[in-house]
Amino acid sequence: MNKKTTLVKEDINRGRFELIKESPSGHGVYVEKSLIERRYLNLAIYRYMQLPHLLNLLSSPHEFYVANRQSFSDLRDKMAIVKKMEEIKNVYSEAESWKNRRYLREKKEKIRKAWQQCISCWCLDIRNSGIADENYLMWKAYTSNQISVRVGSTILHFIESIIEIPYDIFIAKVDYKNKYTGDIYDVIFKKHEYYEDEQELRMLVLSDEEKGVHIPIDINILIDEIRVSPFLSPNMERFIINQLGEQEPSLKKKILPSLIMEYIK
Repeated sequence: MNKKTTLVKEDINRGRFELIKESPSGHGVYVEKSLIERRYLNLAIYRYMQLPHLLNLLSSPHEFYVANRQSFSDLRDKMAIVKKMEEIKNVYSEAESWKNRRYLREKKEKIRKAWQQCISCWCLDIRNSGIADENYLMWKAYTSNQISVRVGSTILHFIESIIEIPYDIFIAKVDYKNKYTGDIYDVIFKKHEYYEDEQELRMLVLSDEEKGVHIPIDINILIDEIRVSPFLSPNMERFIINQLGEQEPSLKKKILPSLIMEYIK
């Protein structure tokens, strides 16, 4: 881990997280204390994804892929960060002392490094309505004219499923705000309140990689259930469920149709 990444880790932590699982290499999984205090570790979390992403997850060796945030389409967040960096640049040009210039230069580099991290986005079932709870709008958002699925788990199962911890992982609920402060924690775990209904949970994989990372996992511990898109015809639904069951027999009983009756069956 280079110096910039280490500084990002220090700024993100600051007593907000608790170490839950540690590897012999010294890397660990950290969970935001508020999630622990609210007993959210055993609540359902779910990730909507396109079918090819699930097929990659089920392929051997089983690895959970976490994309680099720079590949995300959240233009509003990106523009807010670009704007903050421009503000720092303007203040830097007017700074009189070398100490202030060094501080501003380091802050700008930390923001840039934080923006380059790998993040996995999940939805947290804060209503505690059960793992079968589905969100019609999330299905629509992730379908994009392709076959989509929804993987259900819990924070605790995600942590327990990790076979090897190659990087530090920080797990926290997204904080929805109108104004971006420029705090490094906000760079990772803040989103505009327009998206508050997503109830997003983010898993930050802190690394120096810029093309995504792979984390070895036990899929039988990670996956509590898989539901397929409600927008499929009955024949296609049965075909997908059967094919997934054949590819991963250990999960066969966990692969289910959507409970949303969108397609007339």
